[in-house]
Amino acid sequence: MAELVTNLNMADISAERRTTVLSDLAQSTARCLAERFPVSDGYTHQAKTFNPFKEWPNLNGHRLWVRRGRFWGYRVEVAPADFQCRTARVTLARFVPLNETLAVCAILPALALMAGLLVYVVSNWGTWKDYRDPILVLLGPPCALGLALFGILWFVSRPIVAAKTDKGRVTEETADLRQSLHGVLVATP
Repeated sequence: MAELVTNLNMADISAERRTTVLSDLAQSTARCLAERFPVSDGYTHQAKTFNPFKEWPNLNGHRLWVRRGRFWGYRVEVAPADFQCRTARVTLARFVPLNETLAVCAILPALALMAGLLVYVVSNWGTWKDYRDPILVLLGPPCALGLALFGILWFVSRPIVAAKTDKGRVTEETADLRQSLHGVLVATP
């Protein structure tokens, strides 16, 4: 669950400079994360830009990831809150890379089953059975299978994740990181 670090008011900055100020905020956040979690200690850093408003292709948000192993990570998102970029929203989320791996492991069999069912439906398209086999009814079970597999894998992995992470330490670490990010972002002009 993402928690808000801060909302920064950028209404007093000219409209032309708001995107560069947003990029500067993302860079200062990345520097803070790099100082706090150095690569020499085994942390990996990743940054990507995304477009939160499709109508405004020049207005980009920034996602920053810090991870270490399969059970530890954070994601920081620096994004405009509105299309005029009058406010920038910075959020911090705990990130467990294992969840992405589990999702891929659950989705692949479901997609294979969906592809097989589509081949079956297309091959019988002009026969007398086509009115009895609506596509949505055929694709429902693979979707349910994918969700069920993800749920089972997630449920089975919880004891492993709980054994590898200390809940109290993670809570303290998240609060401390949130405080330091807030200090860096408020100090950034």
